[in-house]
Amino acid sequence: MKSENNFNNPPVLISFLVVSLFFMGWQYYLQQKYPDHYKVKLHTATELKEKTQPVSGSSVTQVTASKKFKAAAPSVLNNVEARLITVSNDLYNVQVSSLGMGIENVELKKFTGENSKYVNLDTQFFQSIHPSTGLPIVFNLTENSATEIVGESELLRKTISLNPGSYALSVKVELKGQEKPESISYLSQMKLKEIKNSIFSPSYERQEFFVLQKDQEFRETMGLDFNSASQHENTKILALGSRYFTESVVNRSSVSGVVEVLPQLVKPEAQPVVLFKQTQSLEGIDVDQLRLEYELFLGPKKESLLAQVDSDLGSVIDYGFFEILSRPLMKTLEFFHSIFGNWGWAIVLLTLVIRLLVFPVAFTGYKSMKKMQTIQPALKKIKEKYKDNPQKMNTETMAFMKQNKVNPVGGCLPMLLQIPVLFAFYSLLSESVVMYQAPFIGWIQDLSLKDPYFILPVLMGLAMFIQQKLTPMSMEPLQKKMMMLMPIAFSFFMISLPSALTLYIFVSTLFGIVQQYIFLKMT
Repeated sequence: MKSENNFNNPPVLISFLVVSLFFMGWQYYLQQKYPDHYKVKLHTATELKEKTQPVSGSSVTQVTASKKFKAAAPSVLNNVEARLITVSNDLYNVQVSSLGMGIENVELKKFTGENSKYVNLDTQFFQSIHPSTGLPIVFNLTENSATEIVGESELLRKTISLNPGSYALSVKVELKGQEKPESISYLSQMKLKEIKNSIFSPSYERQEFFVLQKDQEFRETMGLDFNSASQHENTKILALGSRYFTESVVNRSSVSGVVEVLPQLVKPEAQPVVLFKQTQSLEGIDVDQLRLEYELFLGPKKESLLAQVDSDLGSVIDYGFFEILSRPLMKTLEFFHSIFGNWGWAIVLLTLVIRLLVFPVAFTGYKSMKKMQTIQPALKKIKEKYKDNPQKMNTETMAFMKQNKVNPVGGCLPMLLQIPVLFAFYSLLSESVVMYQAPFIGWIQDLSLKDPYFILPVLMGLAMFIQQKLTPMSMEPLQKKMMMLMPIAFSFFMISLPSALTLYIFVSTLFGIVQQYIFLKMT
């Protein structure tokens, strides 16, 4: 007697396997990308062992935090008041402090943050540090022009120049006098914040530092409990940033740089320190031949803007494992945006292009599923005939399929092809600032956030249900009922994800319905 609970149908088994792998892979991806949200035990800075340990398989070296380098107070250091000079262009307002001549209070005019104020990058960035005391050097600041600030100290002359219409600043440092310091160092501090996260209201925000060395990249997320010390040789790029914005420095000097990451051990509320040291020693280097030049980028993680500063600066955007797909997708999306002027419609067009590219494979899969449905009566007879001999039943089943040129997994191939694209598209949407506060239509005013009224997830679920109804499936009644639960599961899964991603899946499913109608007419 035929069992109604039989799940030995290859398309069904593969579909469930794909969905299961999707969810497990998704959780693993999030845990790897946002480890601070998934830690079981929180560590304090005092738990950091004061010893040197090499990191396995990496040129990164664990180092003990140097107590020599101290965090500078925001306004007063050794009874010296800081003088702040504000410079600005059409894109940002920036304050330069006389303490270390570092960058502070960067306000991005094109982006709105909390309380309808400009986005503030909230760091002390690239302060010049005295080589013997480890404290910020006190500079006497003068404004040569509206776009250039010059600072003089006994040790250094530092010039910061704004580039009109750009998020980049140029920095030039000159040594004064004949005495050469042991090293030239710059200190940056990120003011870490608590990031709330839950299963129903997930946060994809993060705080991280990034280093591009001569031959590899290093990236680490910083949580409130951050206590990892490390050292990175031959550094070209150092960046502190969040999900969408970055403060980066590109080393254009004649000597190599070293980055040290130093968790503060002086007091619990102190922030992590990232130290950019311009060579461990300047001995043997002619001062007249020494060139200390840098390009700073203070702005959004947008590939086209980053590439204007340096071809490698786009590496600060973390597209993850599917970067090889995400970057060309991003370039295509930007091209479509240049046509429509709306990121939502650019997503719609990109989705249609992707579906058209996989159309031949989808048609082959549809024909395979149709054949599978046609031969089901014969397969049932084989199962009934050899029900007491499973091995013989499988052998006869596969032989019969081969004879009729039916591929049992052919119907699942289009789904398998689209999963990498889905992950790549998610990485693109979650990392690229172009979706930040980008409106689409009506109620969707920010494609980087979830649909506030859950309209798109519901429509997506309905479209998936209709597509399943149109898809030829050779299943038992219970199997069909289980498959009908998939649209509900996906809708629930998508309610908290960016509306841009939900839009992509919704449009893709609508195209799939049209595609099924075309297939029905063609066969």
